[in-house]
Amino acid sequence: MSDIQHSPVPPRTRPRQVKLVSVMLAVLGALGLVVSVALIALLGEEAGRGSDVPAWSYALLIAQLVISAVQIVTGILIWRGVAWARTAAAAICGLNVLGGVINILTGAALQSILGIVINIALIRLLFHDDVNDWLR
Repeated sequence: MSDIQHSPVPPRTRPRQVKLVSVMLAVLGALGLVVSVALIALLGEEAGRGSDVPAWSYALLIAQLVISAVQIVTGILIWRGVAWARTAAAAICGLNVLGGVINILTGAALQSILGIVINIALIRLLFHDDVNDWLR
């Protein structure tokens, strides 16, 4: 028998930046789901009243629904330490920035600027040193 004792490896402590980015991704994704479902319902009501609702409107909202769901999943996966989820989350945040710029050009400035700032902050957090270490 060996007299060498093995000490267990202490569990890693989840950094504050990982907690923040994971929760923010999940919360923003959940808000996106709620808004998408509400808008799909409104389009359905309009179509039920006889209004001509273009198919691309539904397609855009379904795409937003999927993107929001993926955003929630990436938040959960980053929380759990899955490295590839950061790439997906950064891509979604980039899409949100692009959407915000388009919204500014169509007149929805205040909420678009806020969305752009939040998504740029999330992208920066996704590549923070503590998040990098967590995802290794």
